[in-house]
Amino acid sequence: MDHLTQDQPEYGLVLRIIRIELSEGRYENLITIHPDLDFDLDDFKDLYHLRWNEEIAFRDLKYPLCLKDIESNISFLLT
Repeated sequence: MDHLTQDQPEYGLVLRIIRIELSEGRYENLITIHPDLDFDLDDFKDLYHLRWNEEIAFRDLKYPLCLKDIESNISFLLT
């Protein structure tokens, strides 16, 4: 179902941006539609850690195929 129509050409969307420190001075910014009522910062850290093996597998598949500009991210996992 398309939520955009001639009469409704746009709709509001609330996004949450989370900054996680990976190591000293290294950060990752994550964007999600889930409010802090559903997932707190520690939940996102755990989910990001669980997702890491998949990210490495995608990288290992993409680079030999010259697809390095295609990105996957945790927001797909959470939506």
